[in-house]
Amino acid sequence: MTETVFTVQAIPNADEATARRLARITIADIANYEWKEFEEAIRNGNLHEVAEVYLEEARTVWFNLRVPEFANSTIFDETADYFIQRWTKEYTELGHIKGSQ
Repeated sequence: MTETVFTVQAIPNADEATARRLARITIADIANYEWKEFEEAIRNGNLHEVAEVYLEEARTVWFNLRVPEFANSTIFDETADYFIQRWTKEYTELGHIKGSQ
């Protein structure tokens, strides 16, 4: 059995808008794959801690390698914080958390 090896290449001439778009896509993709775990974490009040495991890998493997000129920026973290707050708020407002609304 052969192992598939993926190479991640930098996006040439990436600007800030591209970096922000990549951050949004990457984080949304994580949520799609890990939503059940994220739902439970929202109910338990520890989404940030649970998500951080996935976000750290995404930041290192996908974001920093694809847009290295933005690796030291706060773009990825700002985007992650925005999504975590939004998911928690929306999930709570929909009444999925006992005692909400």
